[in-house]
Amino acid sequence: MNPVQLEKIGIFAAGQPGTSGIQTWDGSTNNEAPKGCPGRNGRDASWPGPGTDGHDVRVRLSYATDRPSVVQVFGEGPLTGTRWEVDRSQEVFIDCRGGNGGNGGWGELGQTGGQGYSGRDATKHSDATCGGPGHPGGNGGRGTSGADGGNAGGAFVTVSEDDLDTLVALTWSTRGGLGGASGVHGEAGSGGRGGLGGNGCSWTETHSHTISNSSGTDTEYYTTRHHRPGAPPGPQGPGGMRATEPLFAGRSGSNGIGQIKVLRNDLTEGTYTSRYQLHVVSFDVIDENEDGINEPGEFLHIKNVVVENRGAMPSPKGNILQMGVQPTQWLQPVTGEYLQLPREIAPGATVKIPGTLRAFIKNETLTRSPKTNLRATDTVRLVAFFERLQRPLPEFVGEAQVVYQYPLVMTEEPTYLDCVARGQLVRFSWKIRNISTKPYGTETLLRRVGGTRMADPGGVFDLTYAEESSPHEVTDFLEELGPGEEVPITQDFHVSHSISPFSSGELCVSLMLADPHSTGSNRMVQYFNLPIQISASYSYNPLSRFLLVMNAATPNQLILQTISFLENGLHACVDLFNLSLVGSFMIDAQSGEADEERHDVQCVIDKYVGKTVIIFGNSMQYFQNGTREPWDLLDPWETCDFANNGTNFLFLNTANTTGLRDWSYQIMNPAYDGLEPSAGETKEKVTAPKLIRSMTGDSMTDPRPLERVNTFPVKKPLFRNLDKVMQAKADKVQKTLDKKMPLRRFMVVPCDEHEEDPEPEVEPEEGKKKKKTKKSKRKLGNVAIVEGLPHNAKLVAGMERFKPERMNLSDYNIALITHSLPFEDQCHIFWNLLSASSMPGADGTTVSTGAPAAVRAEVAYAGEKLAHFLEAPKFKNGDINGGARVTTTTVIEASVESPSEENGVAAAAPEAGGQEGDAGKEHHLDNTAMTALSWSIATQLNTELSRFCLKAPWPDMSISTKTILPSLPLLHTFVSSFPKASAVQISSDSSAAITALARVLGPVVGSYDPISFPQWLGQNVVRVGNRRTKLRSVLTTQISAVISNISADQAAKKDILRLLKSQSRDTKKKLKALRRGSSGERPNRAERVHEMSCQLLGDITGSEGAKYLNLNDTGTLRSVAPGRGGLAEKRMTQLAVLGRILEDREWSTARLEEMVNPEDAMPE
Repeated sequence: MNPVQLEKIGIFAAGQPGTSGIQTWDGSTNNEAPKGCPGRNGRDASWPGPGTDGHDVRVRLSYATDRPSVVQVFGEGPLTGTRWEVDRSQEVFIDCRGGNGGNGGWGELGQTGGQGYSGRDATKHSDATCGGPGHPGGNGGRGTSGADGGNAGGAFVTVSEDDLDTLVALTWSTRGGLGGASGVHGEAGSGGRGGLGGNGCSWTETHSHTISNSSGTDTEYYTTRHHRPGAPPGPQGPGGMRATEPLFAGRSGSNGIGQIKVLRNDLTEGTYTSRYQLHVVSFDVIDENEDGINEPGEFLHIKNVVVENRGAMPSPKGNILQMGVQPTQWLQPVTGEYLQLPREIAPGATVKIPGTLRAFIKNETLTRSPKTNLRATDTVRLVAFFERLQRPLPEFVGEAQVVYQYPLVMTEEPTYLDCVARGQLVRFSWKIRNISTKPYGTETLLRRVGGTRMADPGGVFDLTYAEESSPHEVTDFLEELGPGEEVPITQDFHVSHSISPFSSGELCVSLMLADPHSTGSNRMVQYFNLPIQISASYSYNPLSRFLLVMNAATPNQLILQTISFLENGLHACVDLFNLSLVGSFMIDAQSGEADEERHDVQCVIDKYVGKTVIIFGNSMQYFQNGTREPWDLLDPWETCDFANNGTNFLFLNTANTTGLRDWSYQIMNPAYDGLEPSAGETKEKVTAPKLIRSMTGDSMTDPRPLERVNTFPVKKPLFRNLDKVMQAKADKVQKTLDKKMPLRRFMVVPCDEHEEDPEPEVEPEEGKKKKKTKKSKRKLGNVAIVEGLPHNAKLVAGMERFKPERMNLSDYNIALITHSLPFEDQCHIFWNLLSASSMPGADGTTVSTGAPAAVRAEVAYAGEKLAHFLEAPKFKNGDINGGARVTTTTVIEASVESPSEENGVAAAAPEAGGQEGDAGKEHHLDNTAMTALSWSIATQLNTELSRFCLKAPWPDMSISTKTILPSLPLLHTFVSSFPKASAVQISSDSSAAITALARVLGPVVGSYDPISFPQWLGQNVVRVGNRRTKLRSVLTTQISAVISNISADQAAKKDILRLLKSQSRDTKKKLKALRRGSSGERPNRAERVHEMSCQLLGDITGSEGAKYLNLNDTGTLRSVAPGRGGLAEKRMTQLAVLGRILEDREWSTARLEEMVNPEDAMPE
């Protein structure tokens, strides 16, 4: 029976509350009396009224025999003739309370006294007078004491012995009225302010007097100044008085009495002051099989219930009182099972109720989320009620907290891999723990079947231990698992070669347990859904121009779209490397395969130096050891080294751009780990100027002519500290490098100290003191020049996130992939496309490699540069683990037919750079990629030029006009890759070629034409020593040469120049509009060029607000000289990074050795 909120039927005989004294005033007394008037006294509060007495109420209770569960209440005395009927949802409340006394009143505040009169101002003839005193404040009004409460009446109830159960339908209150709270005397008003003193007075008087002398009389005039000071203000007036007599709270009225008269069947009477009050003292809750676990599907047993009567009369003798369990969301009491309480439990007596109550724990109706154990908290509540009335006893409250769970649990997530490769044999494992106090299993006393089931709902994998009747499901049942014991379970499965890579599978591991009352019914009490990515293993192909790095969290659709574009859109070979398969970027140094034992390893990127590495930048779950970002697994020093050698990095689908920026700071100038050479090995002929000259001689044509770390000696001058001299030299060299090589970064720092060996100790002769060992002081040190990340290194991150509804790779990603190509390759491709588009009938989208050799020499200039854009050769049997990769078609379909001339593919794989098997073929390059190619070249040239002139000194004597072009690696490459004059001839009809050339050269011209009058003045008038002026001269010469060589047609030249001017004007407008940043700051030239490039990227890809992150501009923009302290901090940071990488490799190695192709696995 559930207790409900009962409706009250009131029988009111309570006294009336007294009125309170005045508590608030109308505010008629102003805060301050008028000037010159005393404050008025506050008014006294009124007296409160006392509460009236309550009256007696007499009623008789009886049971309505004609209406079950209804209690009849008959009035007696003054209420004779009145009757109330109370059903099961109601109760009678008799109110005999005395009325509460009124609260005491609050006296009014006294008024503040008025201000005193002002004094008289000073005059020429009288002084100023003081201000008058302030007037006194008013007295506070008197408060009043609280009034007394009224006395309560009495409640007199008469009931027969057979109707004692009806007493639970009635309650009463015979409390005396509460005394009123005391009032408060009003506060006295403060004294008025003193009057203002009279103001002072100043005046002047002019006097004259006559002086007689030999020449007559002279009159002289003079002026005197007079002043009378002002007078002080008057004193403040006295405050009023506050009443001092004490105030008291009212007295509470006396309580009434409650009385129950029981008319016994033997015609005697009994009188009691209250009814029986039965309270639950304690009880036990025990699960059905007594294993200590309250499991759904079994019964709870409630026993050993102890009840105490805390009332003034015995419990009923003739009325049956039953006890049951209150139902809850989880508990369902057994229908009809109740316990009877003993009759006539004496007041103060405690009894133990014999018997047991049962309640069924309901089975789960809702499916829990994966990975979660059942642990539900509930409250077992006991309820007692009279059989005849079916009305519960409100005071009979017994509660106990219980927890519902299962005796078997999987304490941890299964040990599994979220990415597997085709052909692997994989082992997953998990553990089951018995948390109960009894053993479980088929061979135990309980005979409860329990175990796990691993299911492959998609039928993707081959389960090693599955039976023929259920090939996609395998079970492990426990024979016996003791209390508190844990058992490991392993399952193997094989990944077929026929599965398409970059598809998804899922295994469901479930914990099964038989129902407590139905041994043939197994319930799933816990489950884990394990999503798995199926990937291709890494295989190195020397022909590949791209390395695509993904992980298990990378959307398969995005991976396939990217591969499809690289192979079908750019006709380039691409190698695939899945971090979730290997755990790091390390591969076997000899075989080139992903290495799991790590005997002799190298970074996989080392095989792609000078090529492009595309890394999907989404976070990955790292072998159930937290999350990692892909760049967390890269060594900053190695990454900087790869970028120094021309490797391009592109991050796509990056979510944590902040973390990527932080990582890019580390690779700008990573810490090196070398000691300085000893003094004897130092070549003193190597000086800083010589070293810098050797670096500037070749550095612009060769990205890395010298070692990354070069040292020169520094001698200790007399009377100076060597360390300070070395740091000063480092600062000076750093500034020189910034001036001479603005497109390269260096870290100039004193080498680690290499102290000389001390003199050997010699045993002293007898009687002589031991000679102290003397260490020699250093007189020669070394400063290291460490090359960091050059500005022309390409590290770019895309900001667009993957959208599942997109069927093809977005134009945004296509543009960034095109942008990630090596710049030299971009230039050759550009000139080849320009050559093809300038041929009669060519549209610029097709590169023909089947033309006669004589024509190809002229049209397809440097044709071998197009080799990596031709369709990748196909191999028989779809071997992707051999020496070369197959195309996207073979990757997706996992089957390759023998190539034939019908499908336009040569039967033999051509050599790198050769095109003998491609005769008669045409390769269509992606139109978006072609447009992006012009944008990319222009962006890189503009970025290089803006960085070159950023913070250039004036006058600039460090770089001459002759060395401008060699100092610009990208511009030098673009110009030097230009074909012979006979290779490209653009006519006025070649609109595609003219447009493409204008897209590249127009923004370059516009970026360095003056965009304001001060710039025009600086570049045309004040031009001596201006680096931008030198650059503009070189640009004009080189662009003029390109236009002259590319076309002999005067009409074509006019068209080119016209489009160049149009593109130049648009560029200048964009740069001028960007001179004021969105945040109000004034961005520098390089920042504006980047913002303009983002706008152009949005225009060509149709992505409004498209942006990309140039990681080469997020860190230090110039060379640095951090000193030994700064170098130590860098080393500590790098050591922490390398330590974390090593720990991750060890963790992933252990996991892979344990789970992939285990030695004890069952043979296929």
